[in-house]
Amino acid sequence: MLKEIIKNATGRDLPISGGSGMEPDDPVIIDVGDPHAASRIEMEVVHALSTKLGLYWNSISKEVVKGLYGPLEKLSYEVKRVEGEQVFTETRSMYFDLSKAVPAGERSPIAMIWLGERVGLSLPYELGWLHFTGMIDNEVENPGLGVSVSYEGPRLRGTVFVYDRGMEGIDIRIRPDGAHREFMEAASDMQKIYGEVREIRDISKPGLYGKVYGVGSAVGVLQLSTVSGRFILCRLMLEPPVEQHSFGCLQQSMSFFTAMVGA
Repeated sequence: MLKEIIKNATGRDLPISGGSGMEPDDPVIIDVGDPHAASRIEMEVVHALSTKLGLYWNSISKEVVKGLYGPLEKLSYEVKRVEGEQVFTETRSMYFDLSKAVPAGERSPIAMIWLGERVGLSLPYELGWLHFTGMIDNEVENPGLGVSVSYEGPRLRGTVFVYDRGMEGIDIRIRPDGAHREFMEAASDMQKIYGEVREIRDISKPGLYGKVYGVGSAVGVLQLSTVSGRFILCRLMLEPPVEQHSFGCLQQSMSFFTAMVGA
């Protein structure tokens, strides 16, 4: 049973029932009544299965299709798999019964992560080829440090920090010096955390500070911008061995963040 497979593989007890989701006559049933929660659970199912197989994945589309007992949502996604020295990219699909959460004939919303009332923003569940795995609220013990949102893929890890340090009027385009100081402090923290850090390339552009680093035999990336009066800092780390296909996934996730902040 899919629910047990996912629980054994990840420890996550998802509110699902039904079938494998591989065919329209054997859909996964999402057992929640909220459309946003249903959308996230749908993504968590795909993420759990892809992680178990060691696959990078990235959603492509959602469409309503006909099932045996009513409309279903077909989630199509792209996966990258490696066989020897060859990398294959293919499209896969899963079928979900969202009838408890979504009106018949409608698609579920894009999966987002609400960061809480204090932050007042949402982040996408998916950051390119990386996917949400957890969030820490730093405000209780460290006011001004906002939240830390973690993402992951095979050998690829990311954290997005959204915070304001108790300051007002934060805007990289109006006050670039303040954002630059914040970026340099983040770069200094990276040196303290990882030790052997060397700059490879500056990827800064209007509205964004960014650099690519060598971190031992790994590759690290820092990107910082501002959104709605808050700093938004993305730290990515690609673990060795750094291969062409995994580095390409890193680059696409970097580009996704850049587009997300409008830089």
